[in-house]
Amino acid sequence: MRNRSIKCKELKRVQKLRYQGIRVNSICPSMTLTDSVRKWSKEVPEQEKAVEEAIPLERMGRVEEQANTAVWLCSNKAGIYNWSYSFCRCW
Repeated sequence: MRNRSIKCKELKRVQKLRYQGIRVNSICPSMTLTDSVRKWSKEVPEQEKAVEEAIPLERMGRVEEQANTAVWLCSNKAGIYNWSYSFCRCW
């Protein structure tokens, strides 16, 4: 029940922002191939393989892909999206 009340409070805040022309979205990425992850992958290659097998496209997301998602959410092309969560799971 607590989660529901938190979501209602968040929704009310977002609704107020909507009238100011502000959209609120978030990106929830899966494992991303950053420099630190590349280093980890070299140190523990078997875990890298396990992570990639758990992702439907069987690869980690790239930083550019997440950046493109953020840019799109900020653009007018994503005008209908408000209070949404974009899951970058390499589907």
